[in-house]
Order: sequence, then C-alpha cells, then structure tokens
Amino acid sequence: MKQDMVDKKVQKAEQKAAKAAQQVQIVAQKAERAAQKKAAQAEKKVAKQTQAAEKKAAKQAQKAAKAAQKAELASRKAEEKRAKIAAKVAVSAAAEEETGEEGPPKKKGKKKLLLLLFPVLAIAIGVGVFFFLRRGGEPEEELPEPITAPAQYEVGGEMQVPALPVWGDVVVYGEEIVPEPVEGEDGEEAAAADSGDFTPMLYTYQELSNARTLVAAYTALMTSEDAGFFAVDDTMTKIDAPTFDGETPPTSGSVHLARNVPEGDVVQSLTLDWSEGSCTVAVELPEGRVKDPKPPSTSSDRTVTQVVESLRDLPPSVLGLEGDSMDDYRIYTQDGTAKVDGIPCLRMSVYKITENGGNEVAGHYFLSTDGLHVYKFDVATNTVVELDIQDALK
Repeated sequence: MKQDMVDKKVQKAEQKAAKAAQQVQIVAQKAERAAQKKAAQAEKKVAKQTQAAEKKAAKQAQKAAKAAQKAELASRKAEEKRAKIAAKVAVSAAAEEETGEEGPPKKKGKKKLLLLLFPVLAIAIGVGVFFFLRRGGEPEEELPEPITAPAQYEVGGEMQVPALPVWGDVVVYGEEIVPEPVEGEDGEEAAAADSGDFTPMLYTYQELSNARTLVAAYTALMTSEDAGFFAVDDTMTKIDAPTFDGETPPTSGSVHLARNVPEGDVVQSLTLDWSEGSCTVAVELPEGRVKDPKPPSTSSDRTVTQVVESLRDLPPSVLGLEGDSMDDYRIYTQDGTAKVDGIPCLRMSVYKITENGGNEVAGHYFLSTDGLHVYKFDVATNTVVELDIQDALK
C-alpha cells in the first residue's frame, strides 16, 4: 500500500513537471512569435521610411532637372536673340556698303523707322521717370545672379558651419561684403583688418514660405552645445536668444550669432535679418571675443552681508520655519548670482542649530539682491515658489 502511494505521488509529480515544461514551451513559443512579429514590424517601418526617402530624393532630383532645363532653355533663347541682333547689324552694314549711305537707301523707310522710334522712346522715358520717382531719384539696384543654395558657410580657414536649410523654389543670392575703411589716427582712411583667405559674404534668401520658423529652428540648432554659437549683442556679449513665438508672433526680426575661434582674436559671426518671405545672412570674421555678461550689481550697492541680514530680519514663519527668531538658524550663501524670473538672486541654505551645536538642514532659498523677493527652492524637484514677504517688510 505504501509503495502504491509513493508511486502515485511520483506520477503526480512527473505529470506536474511535464505540464510545467509544456507551459514553459508555450510561453517560449509566444515570446518567439512576438519577437518575430516585432522584427517584421520594424523591418516594414524601415522599408516605408526608405521608400519615402527615395521618393523625396526623386522629387528633388526631378525639380533640379526641371530647373536645369529652364536655365538651358533661357540660355538658348538669349543666344538666339543675340544671333538675330548680330545678323540684323550685319545686314545693315552690308546695305551701307552697297549704297554708300548710312542707314536704308530709301527715305520712306527712314521716316517710318523714325516714326516707330518715337513711341518706343516715349515708353522708355516714362518707365525711367517712374522708377526714378519711385526710388527717390536713385537708380534701382540690380541683384546679382541667383546661386545654388549653399549647404555650408565658410567661416575662416577650413572651418565650415551648416547653412540656412532651404529647399523648393527658394531664390538665393550671394555677394561679397566690402569692408568699410577704418579711419586712422591722422584722419586718413586706412585699410580694414586682413582676415587672410576669408571672404565675408552676404546671402539673400527670397520666396521663403515661413521665414520666422526657419530662423527660429536655425538659431536653436546653432546655439546647441554641439554647434557652440551664442546669441550676442553688438559688443559680442552673450544675451538671451530672441523670442520667436508668443500671443502675437513677430513678422520680422534680427539675431546675431557668434562663437570664438580657437586660435586668434576673432569670432565667427552670423547675422540673420528676416521678414515675411525673406532673410539675409551675413557671414563675417570680425575681431574680438565672445564674452559672458558682467554679474548684475546689487541694488544700492548692497553687500552680500546686507542681503543675508535682510533674510535674517524676516520671521521664521514667513520662510516656513519653526521658532520665533532666525537666531536659532545659520545662513550660508553660495558664490555668484542666479536669475529667478529674470531677477538676480543669491542662493542661500538655512540650517537649524541643534542642541549639540551642529547643523540640521532646514531649507534652501533664493533671495533677490534688492531684498524684495524670496523664493523657496525644492532641491528634489528643482523648482522654486515665491514667498509672500510684503507684510513682513512693512
């Protein structure tokens, strides 16, 4: 009897083990199928992306081919026109040699030619007067021939940076920037500083679909840590990049980007001026260095000690602390200042004085250098909350 019970237990154990092995196999099969399905989906996604990229490249190649055909057709027409003019001039010269007279031999033809010239001359004078009056008496400036949009800007030596990314029917012009002569000490004009093989350039982009968004994206790209450019003012001092968005987005603007050249006292400079549908990019290599802004001076020449004392004069309850006086706390400040809501502040750590004379962390704060704003700093969430200290200041 005992042997039978043992055999039955062994059989049950074997059945359980077999069932468990079967379940493991089923789970493994499911996992394998899931992995295969996921791999197939990933492969399908990559195939779609590749196909989309190929279609986009094909469209761009087709546009480029059409543009080349248009340019070739325009060149051919211009050549044919020049050939026709040359032929007419040759015929006129041959006629003069045969008759020995200037112009056509018959007076009627000459009179007719003069009659035709009068309306043409009147139209030309009218157009000239219109543009003269419209431009304030100055001749209209002619833009240079369009160029292929550059993929990179040369910024000195062999160094290059990504150019403004454009595509489609955008028209691009490029021209050299002629440096203005520098007035010497004797009042005479001196030559501008020599930048070696570098040539300052001005690129003009027209027919942009959304210049504001394009310049905003380019500014974000160039001021990233990898690119290393900074938004600067006229003195090459770092400033905050302009705001391109808001309740009323701007329709035009300017941003000056610059970064220091590793060797030499010059900076790589990109100045972007944009409006609806157009943008200019000035690529230059001026002398100077990109520098940090000076620390803001404290209001009324307040010293750090005075700022700390203004925090010590507040009741502990205003700071969310216990007790009746800040004499039970020690206050430590960190070097430098930080801006909170655009206001220069000192960071302070407050410690509770324990019974044995030690320190116990009570809170972290930012106090404005004018003593009018206190922010409680939450280290865990890296957030600040402004405290109401106006009643305590009265």
